[in-house]
Amino acid sequence: MGKLKSLSYVDFSFNNFSGSMPNFQWSHNLAYIDFSGNALTGPLSFNHFKGLSEIVYINLGSNFLSGRIPPSLFSLPSLQKLLLSNNSFDQVDAYLTASPASQLDTLDLSFNNIKGSIPKYFFDLSNLKVLTLSSNSFGGSIQFNNLHSLPNLTRLELSRNNLSVDVSGSASSSFPQITTLTMASCRLKKFPDLRNQSRLMHLDLSDNEIRGKVPYWIWDVGNGRLSHLNLSYNFLEDLEKPYTIPRNLYLLDLQHNQLQGQLPMMPGSSIIYLDYSHNRFNGSIPIDIGNINIVFLSLSNNSFMGRIPISICNASYLLVLDLSHNKLSGPLPSCLLGTIGTLGVLNLRDNQIIGNIPDSFPSDCALKTLDLSENFLQGRIPKSLVNCSSLEVLNIGKNKIVDTFPCQLKNISSLQVLLLRSNGFHGHLHCVDNANLTWPSFQLFDIADNHFNGKLPSNFFLSLEGMIGSQNPVNSGSHISFKYLRLSKWYYESRVMVTMKANEIELVKILKIFTYLDFSSNNFDRIIPSTIGALDSLYVLNLSHNSLTGNIPKTIGDLKTIESLDLSGNELHGSIPPELGNLTFLSYLNLSHNRLSGAVPAGDQLNTFDEKSYLGNPGLCGLPLLNSCESPPVSRGDESEREADYGEAEMDWEPTALGFLLGLGVYLWMLFRNKRCWEAYEQLDEVLGRLFSQRKVRRLSPGR
Repeated sequence: MGKLKSLSYVDFSFNNFSGSMPNFQWSHNLAYIDFSGNALTGPLSFNHFKGLSEIVYINLGSNFLSGRIPPSLFSLPSLQKLLLSNNSFDQVDAYLTASPASQLDTLDLSFNNIKGSIPKYFFDLSNLKVLTLSSNSFGGSIQFNNLHSLPNLTRLELSRNNLSVDVSGSASSSFPQITTLTMASCRLKKFPDLRNQSRLMHLDLSDNEIRGKVPYWIWDVGNGRLSHLNLSYNFLEDLEKPYTIPRNLYLLDLQHNQLQGQLPMMPGSSIIYLDYSHNRFNGSIPIDIGNINIVFLSLSNNSFMGRIPISICNASYLLVLDLSHNKLSGPLPSCLLGTIGTLGVLNLRDNQIIGNIPDSFPSDCALKTLDLSENFLQGRIPKSLVNCSSLEVLNIGKNKIVDTFPCQLKNISSLQVLLLRSNGFHGHLHCVDNANLTWPSFQLFDIADNHFNGKLPSNFFLSLEGMIGSQNPVNSGSHISFKYLRLSKWYYESRVMVTMKANEIELVKILKIFTYLDFSSNNFDRIIPSTIGALDSLYVLNLSHNSLTGNIPKTIGDLKTIESLDLSGNELHGSIPPELGNLTFLSYLNLSHNRLSGAVPAGDQLNTFDEKSYLGNPGLCGLPLLNSCESPPVSRGDESEREADYGEAEMDWEPTALGFLLGLGVYLWMLFRNKRCWEAYEQLDEVLGRLFSQRKVRRLSPGR
């Protein structure tokens, strides 16, 4: 391709081309190159672009290119736009000299791994309008005053590096008029003075160290053009008054600060994203909160009290509503479920909501995540929930629901997470013990701490295709999330509490590779079905504190990805299957308080657990337990040495036998004289037990 001398325009963007970047050193008329969105690999060299004096546009973004960015790219005399984002470049020369004749107006190096200081010659590119360096590893300090040398700059993105930005001098009237400024994670200690910025539309100062009040003037920057304001993850305590939130603002993110008091005034009708979560707001939620065209609303992790305002049902564009972790009370408004057909996420977790769950889910229910856990809800699971045919996450745990298993859920094939723990559910699981049941993406199933009984459903385990490696259709590199604007990168990520390795932990992201079954603290009886061994992609299995009987099935040894296995507090008997020793990822094992017997199998993985894993099984013996098993057969070479030891033990025993019997006779006479017979018998049994157990230990000791 590089030998096509008349070639002037190349656009191979968004294909699946792989390999190295082609060479264009003979195509002297080439003006436009776009290979973005492919799978190109390897470094770039000087020869790739040598002699391209007419080139105006180069876009190699979203590939896998690596190494050093060739300095020659910055000396191409006609180049105006250089776009290298979303690659793996790690170096750019820091000591070049920018050509005074450079035409470069757009430089995008974002989302690479570039280290070192930002090259000074970037600030000598006087025609530069767009400088995007975010999400790299640039370090050192940068002076905001350097931007005076870029009079045409309109877009500056420095977020998510290792930079420290000194914002002194930003108030100067000669400072360039910027429309987009992002400085997230730039170690800012205070607000840059942007009062003279009359064109600013997009401002991101999140994840810094800014303290105190939000200045009143920040709402006036851009002369009313401000549409995106992100001040999240700082240490802000209040909003300086007087303030007026601009009408054109469509995104306001103040989450993870220390803002307190009543909720600020609601933004205008343009707002679509509003996040006040993780602050210290209190009082009631404004009664008119639903009278805006909001799409995303999060007030979670505050101290709001009172009822959920009925006006929220008027928010006809609402996709995500998160009011979790507050002190909201009263019943759940039936209109909230019945009138907002667009709602994809409803999270009311950890409040004080009472009453029944309204049976008002509409026929066009769009819910993907419903979290009503940790409230005081009663009654039954509504039958109309089956209308939510796209439901992926359902969490009703830790309420006061009294019902049988919600069998209507078996018709929702999209379900991935079902958490019903700590309620009053009861009865059998017959409806899910069906060979035709398929939950292809099921990951988390938690019905712990209820009153379910009967046998464990053997066919149910075979229906969990998401936990069977050979059939697992999910992408292990992704997690459960809800994309609430199709043309954006905005996602809502569900959080759930699970019990793993005897600890309750919160999953802030539910990776699709993580699989979990918890049937603990119920009344299940009979055997553990052997079909459970089909779940070879299962990470956590908890069947503890039931009334399960029979042997531990050998097929549990087929759970090759299991990390946490808890079968404690049952009535399991028989020996521990040696197949458990092959579970190489197992890091937590609890078989305590059963009726297991025999030797603890020796295995690479089982040797890593201490006696706590096996306590409460009197019939078990061998390491790591203190009670030893009977000695195995020994070779002739060891026999003579062992016989000598045993003979020595017999010699210790025989001279003392006569004295022991005489003393025992005296002891019995005194005992029966002063105590009732059964008490005497118990004490005699204890004495003899101690004596013979000590003798047994001595005889089995390899030497003294």
